[in-house]
Amino acid sequence: MILTAFFAVWQRNEMIQIGYETEALQQKKTKLLRRQKELIAEISSLSAAERIERIALERLQMKSADPGQRIYVAAEIQNHGEEE
Repeated sequence: MILTAFFAVWQRNEMIQIGYETEALQQKKTKLLRRQKELIAEISSLSAAERIERIALERLQMKSADPGQRIYVAAEIQNHGEEE
């Protein structure tokens, strides 16, 4: 009887502990997802063509290419992990 009561108390304490751990992990996940969105926005901002061009012209003292000097390359989008 005492063993059963001890087991019930232990089991309840384990469930409470697991609940706390689950809540902490949910909060961490939410925080990480928020940070991921911030980083995606930062990447977008830092890789904007206008920003890169401005840095090239102002900081690196580069000059714009004449239209005849420009070469355009088409990007090919690949679906990784998908079969064709």
